[in-house]
Amino acid sequence: MSSTNRKARGDRDYVTRKAGRKWAVRFQYPEALRESAMDLYGVDRWPPEKQISLDTHNELEARRRAMPHITAHLDLLAYHHARNSDEHMADLAYEYEMAPDTKERKADGTLIVASAATITTINPDNRIESRPNAKRPVLRYSQNGLMHPAIKDAVAARKKLEGIRYQDPDQDIIEHYLDRRFGVRDKNGKRPKPDKGDVALVRYVLTQWKERSEGKLLKDASRNEVAAFIKEEINRRSEEERPLHGLERTKKMVKLLIAAINENRRDAENTKFEGNPWADPDWTHYTADYVPARKAVPFTEEEIRHIKANKEMFGREEFMMIAMHCAMSVRPVGLCSIMRDEWVEEDEYDADARLVASHRVRCIFIEKDKDPHYGRRRLPIPDCLLKAEWLDGTPLLPDRISSKLFTTDEAKLNLAINKKLKALGFNSAEGKRLYSGRHRARQRLNSCRDNDVRRYIMGHAHERRDAHDEYGGYRAYEV
Repeated sequence: MSSTNRKARGDRDYVTRKAGRKWAVRFQYPEALRESAMDLYGVDRWPPEKQISLDTHNELEARRRAMPHITAHLDLLAYHHARNSDEHMADLAYEYEMAPDTKERKADGTLIVASAATITTINPDNRIESRPNAKRPVLRYSQNGLMHPAIKDAVAARKKLEGIRYQDPDQDIIEHYLDRRFGVRDKNGKRPKPDKGDVALVRYVLTQWKERSEGKLLKDASRNEVAAFIKEEINRRSEEERPLHGLERTKKMVKLLIAAINENRRDAENTKFEGNPWADPDWTHYTADYVPARKAVPFTEEEIRHIKANKEMFGREEFMMIAMHCAMSVRPVGLCSIMRDEWVEEDEYDADARLVASHRVRCIFIEKDKDPHYGRRRLPIPDCLLKAEWLDGTPLLPDRISSKLFTTDEAKLNLAINKKLKALGFNSAEGKRLYSGRHRARQRLNSCRDNDVRRYIMGHAHERRDAHDEYGGYRAYEV
């Protein structure tokens, strides 16, 4: 946000610079505020003004570096208001920058060790640096104090600073890229409209990389690791109906990541990248070798028994996903959209309108599926799922569903399940993965004479938009 826009909102912009110079953070201290500063920090003198160089020409980097200074200044303003108030607003205490006798290991392997006197940093190359473990004043605000606007600002700034201090540096790269792409205004003062799909995709690729590499930094990735990651992502995304879908989505995902890294590398003063290990992957290699082989093969009955016999390898949500996927043929993304259930009571009549039977069926509601054309639908829960039990003997499904049935993200569940299936001997190269459960269910549904019902259950009802009105045009006992 530009300084003009900040002033229009009434905010103070402490970050400033003169033309051609590096950014700096600047604070002014009236006499009354100087008295509070001397009291807070236990010193005899305090200048009327402070200007601290941020040592960068990049505005985004400058604002990030300025945050600790601004947070400390807001703390001072909060203390000033508490000190001069007639009401009790806060108690003053002191704490170390880092708690003595503690250790912290960063994602890049850096080890930080604290004592009461010093903080020692041991870098991956065994370079050792030390600095004093300074004490800083901390205000413990009362409930009344937390209502004051100046104190609210100080508390919010401190929370934001703590979040950034422990933020993964790669996450910082992604967020800076998104800020540059969608947050910087053009010459007419307008911001570009963000593509929500792109925003989600570039954040998703970082999450997936961290999970699969166990927290490895992007800059430390080798070419072989990048190639393996791309291969696995293509295979996970590819589907029988659209074999090139996984390749195209993965291409876009990796290109966004490359752009974010290149944006960071342009800041030569602060970048940690010597090159871009993600740049220029050989896409023809993946097209030729991997995409055509991504056809899901149905589980056999013997394989289903093998999975059941080893259910202790899976988490409860993972096994519930496998069971529902195999029994109901609903895609994982559809199952992850379930947020409620309902007991449906229906009467069945014959051709002469005579009552044949009364049915009471428990149903779940699919809120979304692969794309909008598949729509929302209501499906009965098969008896085998209603009777299924978890390891401790409790029912696998909850008694009531009134919020998200699956709290884990669909992509994470899919990845975790496929890894464990691989450990059980299922070969993804031969098409044996979670999606094989849906194909098993489709085989069993081939005996269904009503083609419309079969397509409705599986979510193939492209041309039957009416089938999804009010979550479905079929009676529960018929389905």
